[in-house]
Amino acid sequence: MGSQPVLSQNEAFARIRLLRSPNIGPVSYRQLLARFGSAGAALDALPDLASRGRGPYRPARAESIEREVAAVRKAGARYLFHDQSDYPALLAELDSAPPNMTCRGRLALGHAPCVALVGARNASAAAVKLARDFGAALAEAGFTVVSVLARGIDGAAHEGAFPNTIGVIASGIDIAYPPPHTALQERNASEALLIAEQPPGSEPARAAFPFEEPHNRRPRLGHAGGRGRAAIGLADHRAAGGRGGARGDGDAPLPARCARWVAIS
Repeated sequence: MGSQPVLSQNEAFARIRLLRSPNIGPVSYRQLLARFGSAGAALDALPDLASRGRGPYRPARAESIEREVAAVRKAGARYLFHDQSDYPALLAELDSAPPNMTCRGRLALGHAPCVALVGARNASAAAVKLARDFGAALAEAGFTVVSVLARGIDGAAHEGAFPNTIGVIASGIDIAYPPPHTALQERNASEALLIAEQPPGSEPARAAFPFEEPHNRRPRLGHAGGRGRAAIGLADHRAAGGRGGARGDGDAPLPARCARWVAIS
């Protein structure tokens, strides 16, 4: 990709520290960065802002950030900041986009046309095969398939799309989840691209799952999908008492079905 903005180690460290500070989220992070010009200056201003009643702000402990950075390096990962050229362009358009993420693998995949392909964890064998076939056909057509490495449809989508796939995980970059997908997650990191928003060492929590219900991060990672979103096997899930619905035309040739799903998502 093109050259990235020069970011000193001190400023990169300050950015991580600012985002990890209590009561600082993506929106307030960007507001502070815009107001003070750098994360270092924003950190210096937090105690004054707190004393003036602007919010319960205090900088995260530097020692905890040092441990986090060491863990990222140990995992063979790197940080990706929101204003660097390798950051996915469509995701960067959102006000709530993660100011920084950790990643392993081929960052160029985030700049290809992307399709988010997700579905039921307890899907039928036929739906899993369909997801694998869809992943393969979309990759062959030049798309990058984005999913979340979950059981069922999501894992099958990755398997079909390799190496043109991005795995977005709800844990830290060094935590494999679900455990049966440890090898699949490592393959994503070594052959494709693996992205985590949570700090290393973080176990997955429901609120952090990228494609869960709309009250959390589903719209954001769906936007990262770019050209479209497809949900497979949700009819099985709905019959079991879940929510959602399946879309698609099972009688059409596979490439046509892929194109139709991308168009309607």
